[in-house]
Amino acid sequence: MATPGARTLSGLHNRARRLGRFVPRGVGDRLPSLMSMELANFVDGEFVSMAGDQTEIVDPATGEVYAEAPRSDAREIDRACAAAARAFGGWRRTTPAERMGHLLRMADALMAMWKIGPALAAGNTIVLKPSDTTPASAVYLAGLFAGTLPPGVLNVVCGDRDTGAALAAHPVPAMVSITGSTAAGRAVARSAADTVKRAHLELGGNAPVVIFEDAGLEAAAEAVGFAGYFNAGQDCTAATRVIVAKRAHDAFVAALVDRVRAIRLSPEETGDGTLAIPPLNNPAQLAHVAGLVARTPSHAKVIEGGETAGGPGYFYRPTVVDGITAADELGRTELFGPVVTVQTCAGEADAIRQGPVALLRRGVHARQARHVGVRRGRRVTCPLSAFGGCDS
Repeated sequence: MATPGARTLSGLHNRARRLGRFVPRGVGDRLPSLMSMELANFVDGEFVSMAGDQTEIVDPATGEVYAEAPRSDAREIDRACAAAARAFGGWRRTTPAERMGHLLRMADALMAMWKIGPALAAGNTIVLKPSDTTPASAVYLAGLFAGTLPPGVLNVVCGDRDTGAALAAHPVPAMVSITGSTAAGRAVARSAADTVKRAHLELGGNAPVVIFEDAGLEAAAEAVGFAGYFNAGQDCTAATRVIVAKRAHDAFVAALVDRVRAIRLSPEETGDGTLAIPPLNNPAQLAHVAGLVARTPSHAKVIEGGETAGGPGYFYRPTVVDGITAADELGRTELFGPVVTVQTCAGEADAIRQGPVALLRRGVHARQARHVGVRRGRRVTCPLSAFGGCDS
């Protein structure tokens, strides 16, 4: 899913202003300021300060620290799980209509945290541990729910990997869900097995988009030019890997490069319809993306972009790498950055042979497509299309 907070602190302010009109009366006074230097855990319906270690939170558009969040330990996890367990008894006995009433009052906010909605609607209580680099949006969202949900139904505990590991291993939760790398997913799955939990894993993928010669190549380039670079590619369904028929290759690549050159680097939307992409989430992710592109094999070529933007923040220029094969590092590794790689195929059978690598999403552009779910990036969401899969 899209990286929380990747639209930067200023984008978070804009979203907060839009959500502000849904804050129940009296709750606003208890919300943490997004400009404050300290964020707090949200447990049992209240913000809870702790005196332990703190993590600096950096605005990726500027590289500057704008807040601190607690690095919660096992005691804080115990506290949040106990609150969720107490609330579970009453929350699960509410009727679907009652739960719907709670959730509808916060429908706009739920769009920002799509995992929360189904779990709450089913009568579950939640302990959420957000990313250690982007906890502000989750803390703010919890505050919005403070006057809507009963205490303990939704809890937010900030922290690092150790905090997440303590939560996954805790005996109270009956299910654990993670969005992250394959390595992190394996660790959570092992922990879940030890405590006989259900596990829901959304892990690394390298989503292929297949383009055949009978496709509308301008439309395909437009779709990839959006879905490959939206949110700087920081989305597990980003169209960052393209497999194109050999006879369509040159025309498609030329059309794609034209669109990429029009993309702007900005933490804010342009307002004129031009795609603007934000910075990468943190310096480690910037180094990951830059390193993958720097190691482009000799048989491939960086034909657009391929460098950091310079200046403050973690911006990487929108990039196209042509001539990649399925065996290359760039063909096998989830980029999570504004880089689209292009492979060629001889036809359907060859595309299928190259395609299924850690597949979370597949898009197909052709006048006829058989037995394949069709998706067009984030502009169209079809509940009947294929989404998911597994690969080690």
